[in-house]
Amino acid sequence: MGQFVDWYNTVHLHSGLRFVTPEDRHQGRDKQILGARHDLYLAARKNRPERWSGKTRNRSIVGEVKLNPKDHKQSPEKIVA
Repeated sequence: MGQFVDWYNTVHLHSGLRFVTPEDRHQGRDKQILGARHDLYLAARKNRPERWSGKTRNRSIVGEVKLNPKDHKQSPEKIVA
């Protein structure tokens, strides 16, 4: 299980994080990674515009991320004061 957790957090690129690892996100490297990808795609589009029919992918920084966000929502009946 430990090997899986290590892979999941340090190797696996997560779509919800714009294809960076959770470790990259937690360490703040996601901004640099996404910025470099954006610059690379802009240069590629400028170099070969015929290959691009529209915009590049969204490379903006993702805000707060929750695992299974639907499970985190509580209805008013379930809130205990």
